[in-house]
Amino acid sequence: PSAAEVTCHALTGSMSRSRLAANARARLALSTITPISLLMAAERGSAVLALDADHATVERLYRTLVQRGESRVLPLRMNLADPSPGLGWRGRERAPLEQRSRPDLVLCLAVLHHLVLAENIPLPEVVNWLADLGGAVVIEFVDPADPQARLLMSQRTDGGHEYTQAYFEQLLQSRFQIQRRQATLESQRTLYFATPMNGR
Repeated sequence: PSAAEVTCHALTGSMSRSRLAANARARLALSTITPISLLMAAERGSAVLALDADHATVERLYRTLVQRGESRVLPLRMNLADPSPGLGWRGRERAPLEQRSRPDLVLCLAVLHHLVLAENIPLPEVVNWLADLGGAVVIEFVDPADPQARLLMSQRTDGGHEYTQAYFEQLLQSRFQIQRRQATLESQRTLYFATPMNGR
């Protein structure tokens, strides 16, 4: 497992197992594919929706799940910057992605910097979108000095949106209660476990 996945185990360990077990419909929506964390979520009795924009990544996960006989994880190929809209007659036959479920936990590993730096989505928009999903979040912040973040920024032709850890924490605290933060073994990455303001 990656350093982020190992740290994720520690962070989500602070969640109540009994709370998840008490609600058979509890779901964990994952917006990046990390097999170790996915299986951990499924082992807690939750239905897991796993989203990733990369077809090969989704295919590998699907084959892993089939080999393990795991049916509680549904892998789907989807670009979070352009998710499925309402479809059918007047757009009402099939609801948009965010209206199809209310996840208890949204797991965002290696997602935030791609949305902001590669897809050009302002950081406040991403945080507000996560808050509107209604669940707790485990989210990874990749520092601008990280090699992957530097690569994404080097490909930009404009100045881009503000992307600093201090600004991210300010935004996160405006919509969530930060329960815990922890640096991963990669020192330029930090994981946050935050719960909704309404205490859900």
